[in-house]
Amino acid sequence: MKQVGHGNSFLTHPHTAANMRKELFFFNKKRAGWWASLSDKMVPEAKEVARRLLKEHHIEQVDKSIVKQGDDIIRQFERRMAGKN
Repeated sequence: MKQVGHGNSFLTHPHTAANMRKELFFFNKKRAGWWASLSDKMVPEAKEVARRLLKEHHIEQVDKSIVKQGDDIIRQFERRMAGKN
């Protein structure tokens, strides 16, 4: 994460390409036994919970002064970074 930095993607980093096959885990429902039957019951319920949350959840607006402070911090950082090039 440190190497790609904030806002960039680790997916394009050479380390990811070299190591992803070692880390991938393929789930085989047929061999999973009890987990397969449990997940068959959980998936519809999880979908319903997700639908309900998306429908009912309301995000409070962030105060405009806080947004301005954040924008100011970003502008200051960008100016500093532009000066280092």
